[in-house]
Amino acid sequence: MTAGVCYDIGDQEALQRALVELHESSQRLVQAGAVLPAARLLNDQAAIYMRLGDLVRATYLLAQAHERFEHHLRQYPQDAIAFEELAGTKHLLARLPLHVQVPPGHEEESYIRGLEHARAAETIYQRLGQQRPLTHVWETMGRLALQRGELEVAQERLTAAFNLQRQLGDVAGLARSTAALADLCLRGGQLDQAVALLANSITLNAEKGSPIGLAFNRYTLGTIAKVAAQVHSPDTERLRGALADLENRLAQAESVLGRVELPGVAGDTALPV
Repeated sequence: MTAGVCYDIGDQEALQRALVELHESSQRLVQAGAVLPAARLLNDQAAIYMRLGDLVRATYLLAQAHERFEHHLRQYPQDAIAFEELAGTKHLLARLPLHVQVPPGHEEESYIRGLEHARAAETIYQRLGQQRPLTHVWETMGRLALQRGELEVAQERLTAAFNLQRQLGDVAGLARSTAALADLCLRGGQLDQAVALLANSITLNAEKGSPIGLAFNRYTLGTIAKVAAQVHSPDTERLRGALADLENRLAQAESVLGRVELPGVAGDTALPV
């Protein structure tokens, strides 16, 4: 629980505190012979290392978790908890391409591998009837498609995630999917729509009480502002005014929740799982 709170705060100091808590918890579980619960914490540690940008360590932990859950399921094939954790592992593996600069010539391989993991997680969550994590997988699929430049596929996946999250009342999920849709609109040159969606994401992150969510919003706002600075049209002044309004709303939310610095940003501007 403490690690989860630190993860939601999301700055460098909080993430390091989360790692300490998870490491100590894992050691105690292993000493108590609770191997599966200890393995479950590997996903949490990997997610933190992904946010910190240490993808080598994250990949190693995910490989360990994957092996342990599959080994357990070979002995207990009906264990729903192990299946759920395996889905979480596969989802994190699917997100790895969003956090790393893929070497030239390996983009297709990276996309296919990430999509395969995402589809495996999707299948498990559908089998277990777990809709909330399923929408997070759809958001990941949308971001993978966006990274590849497949805007129509990205639109389909992100919209599906957004619609179901709205039905479920998943504020955190909506904040993520809305930010992803803003990125999609920005990529498609729809600046007004990107601004509107980012405004919604700021509101949702403020409602959730997520300083790290606001930090990612600020990153996206900077990206939109850079694109807008290169646009010269009759709507330029109106767009600048809208961006200034976003800046004020974001600053107001940060004054309440605190402003944190991102520990590292690669290609993914969404909140990791």
